[in-house]
Amino acid sequence: MSRLKLLVVILFSILLGYPSAYAQKSVGNLFVNNVYRGDEMFLDFYYEEAIKYYKLALKKDEDNTGLKLKIANSYRLLTDYKSSNQWYEQVLGDSTFTGTPLDKYNYAELLVSSGRYDDAKEWYAKYSIDVADDTRPDRKLLGISHIETFFRDSVTLTLNYLSFNSVFDDMASVYYKDGLVYLSSHKSNSIVEDDFLRDEDPYNLYFVGYDSTLGWATPKLFDASINTAYHEGPLTFYKDQNKLILTRSNIIEGKPIKSKSGETKVQLYDVEKVDERWSKSKKLNFNNTEFSYAHPTISQGNDTLYFSSDMDGGYGGSDIYMSTLSGNQWTEPVNLGSKINTEGDEMYPNFIDNRLFFSSNGHAGLGGLDIFKAFLTNGVVNAVVNVGYPINSNHNDFAYSINKESLTGTFTSNRDGGVGGDDIYGFTFESQVLTGLVAQEQDSTAIPNAEVKLLLGDSLIAITMTDQDGLFNFYLPFETEFNLEVTKDEHFASLPLQVASYRGKIDLDTVQISLHKHDLFAQGRILDNERQKLMPDVRVIIHNLTDNDLDTLFTDVSGLYNFILMPQKQYSIWAGKMGYLIGGVDINTMKIDKGVIINDIVLEAEYTKKSVVRFDYDKYNLKPAAYPILDKIASVMSRSSSDLIISAFADARGTVEYNQKLSNKRAATVLNYLVSQGVDKSRIVARGFGETLILNRCVDGVDCEEVEHSKNRRAEIKIEGSTVR
Repeated sequence: MSRLKLLVVILFSILLGYPSAYAQKSVGNLFVNNVYRGDEMFLDFYYEEAIKYYKLALKKDEDNTGLKLKIANSYRLLTDYKSSNQWYEQVLGDSTFTGTPLDKYNYAELLVSSGRYDDAKEWYAKYSIDVADDTRPDRKLLGISHIETFFRDSVTLTLNYLSFNSVFDDMASVYYKDGLVYLSSHKSNSIVEDDFLRDEDPYNLYFVGYDSTLGWATPKLFDASINTAYHEGPLTFYKDQNKLILTRSNIIEGKPIKSKSGETKVQLYDVEKVDERWSKSKKLNFNNTEFSYAHPTISQGNDTLYFSSDMDGGYGGSDIYMSTLSGNQWTEPVNLGSKINTEGDEMYPNFIDNRLFFSSNGHAGLGGLDIFKAFLTNGVVNAVVNVGYPINSNHNDFAYSINKESLTGTFTSNRDGGVGGDDIYGFTFESQVLTGLVAQEQDSTAIPNAEVKLLLGDSLIAITMTDQDGLFNFYLPFETEFNLEVTKDEHFASLPLQVASYRGKIDLDTVQISLHKHDLFAQGRILDNERQKLMPDVRVIIHNLTDNDLDTLFTDVSGLYNFILMPQKQYSIWAGKMGYLIGGVDINTMKIDKGVIINDIVLEAEYTKKSVVRFDYDKYNLKPAAYPILDKIASVMSRSSSDLIISAFADARGTVEYNQKLSNKRAATVLNYLVSQGVDKSRIVARGFGETLILNRCVDGVDCEEVEHSKNRRAEIKIEGSTVR
């Protein structure tokens, strides 16, 4: 039978150090009822024997839905999906079914493993109604809707069944010297029929060497000083394979230590090689007798440890944690968070080239445990990706390992076709996986549905879209250079980025491409200065002075312009129309990341005469410098039949209402003086415009010098007539 479930749960509960329930029973207790015996077998992970007892009990109570569910669950845990489905349907087809929400979830999982995705959707939805705060169904449903993405890696590698696998459970291999170190039970898992006593079958560590000519050698025990009568493994090597961290039953001086619940948990031990022998092990400082710590892996820098644990405060049954080395002590473990951990189980982490591979039954997958790849930045998980078929199957797949030098890897699976329950499979990379992450430059938010092009020179080789996590994949032949281009609506397109595939790296470093979201804009109105009307059909040009780029638009009836800006740039915006002088404004975004920069552009008609008089702050009386200007205008008007237009303005200081009144008084002052100089009042149009037409940046809220404010305290006097072309 498959013992994966045994290993997974034992590592987080009883292990072999916890005495078997059957080993404690007297002969007189062996004749208890079949349901009790079935339950004991089920709890001890012997599902085949449990099924036998449940079926015997069912003969006396043929309509017992509870017994049928026990049988269905037992078959499910044996990964006999066909038989499990038959028993589930006997219960779930009954309108009086009153099973637990967990029964519904387990059935949905079974349907996924059987490839019945539409049916699985129905049961995930039913479970979600019962347990609304469980996020797993949402991920599972999203995975089903994109099920084809799980098969995208099938062209990148080939699988092979490793010849040293035995009829026992073989699993969790890691590369060591010229071979592998792995776990194996290598003992019978049978039940002794005459007294129902279970043989002890500890998982020990084995080493198997590899020769390119002879192939795999005969496995042998890894090291007598490491293997004990209890469980060992998995492990991870570090410090040039001179040190290791090992998963082992919590034992002291050869005796198992039990938690308050009576279970022997597993702990992490540090072991160092001395004179080619592995020295006495030392338990890591953060271990706690009440919890299990297992499946260690260490970063390339030998200073960050990742592992799986069922400690309090997690998201599900077992979560992945991180600890860093501080001096000679490991820091208090930190949960890697909800992007990687779920309400299910996350186990078997393996850190490879800034990626954390792990197995989970809580993320969307093909069924059972699937292998995933997490992208990390400074210990923070950015995204999680299913590594896909053929590594993953509808059975349990876990313990992913890579040898970068040989472009090969291994993983464990209880899929059909093996000789034991769990077997180790090898794979060889045929091409290189290029994984990319497209995110916003401003806040690193992932960008889904961005278009990514793979180019060889000017030739388009492939095109794809980023997924919901902003990720994309391409499969590259080795030793080739390509260019990438990324585009997305409402974002600035990326410049071509060169990538190269080369031997020695299985999975290229993640290409991170930043697109700048359009959230900084230049907006404003184009106005006729005399009539204070919005102007359509005005050509507006924005010149990016930093990059020397130009863009052009024409205003519609609204008279509005809107341009997208980039931070850290300098711009000029110009507007022009026949019969008007060109107007413009300069913009500097060196210290601006987002928002709307508003500038109205006032276009003035090409009059024969135009003069400006200026006013002191909060004053409307004429300054001495204004009289010669106005006297000259009066002289011109005496010889002309043209009309005169006076437009008066205020700066932005003070309230809008006050500035409007102030500008009206300034317009009236100019008008009264010109009338006093003989200009017919009927030929003069005088208006105040308050602070509506600021000539520079000195709008409300902007700190300006006095000389800048003074440019806006003005009256413009224009004589209509022939225009200058």
